Amino acid sequence: PPRSTLFPYTTLFRSQIVGHAVPMATVTINRAAIDRALTNGLQDTVRDLDSAYQTAIESPRYAWPGITRRRSGETAGTTRNIVDRGDFRDFQQVQFINPFLAEFSWNTPYAPQIFFGYTTRAGNSFPPRNPVEEAHKVIDPTALFAESVRRYAS
Repeated sequence: PPRSTLFPYTTLFRSQIVGHAVPMATVTINRAAIDRALTNGLQDTVRDLDSAYQTAIESPRYAWPGITRRRSGETAGTTRNIVDRGDFRDFQQVQFINPFLAEFSWNTPYAPQIFFGYTTRAGNSFPPRNPVEEAHKVIDPTALFAESVRRYAS
């Protein structure tokens, strides 16, 4: 018997009896088991990606020294890094659109500036800081999902 419960019978044999094909075995697909493996695999993948994105946001690559010097040389009394305050990280959300699709979002007005970078009116440039790209350098979502589905399918 096969190891996977998704496809209990994977071979179809036919024999010829008086010119007619007679099925000797049939292929049965367990749709519920497939759906369960995919749904659980997606949930595990989303959980791991959620953590990976949080880690990327908190990584030293995004750290800000907390000191902002004005043109006059005066030190500003507040930090100017929205990531440093945790606002961006705290607004990370995930929504399951359906059992097979999940969407991450950062519901803040400044999320596009973080993801794509920006230049102020004064000409100060801030590079993009895309935590999704950073996380995907460490964790491959496709491989993660495939491994999760394999785990549930066996």
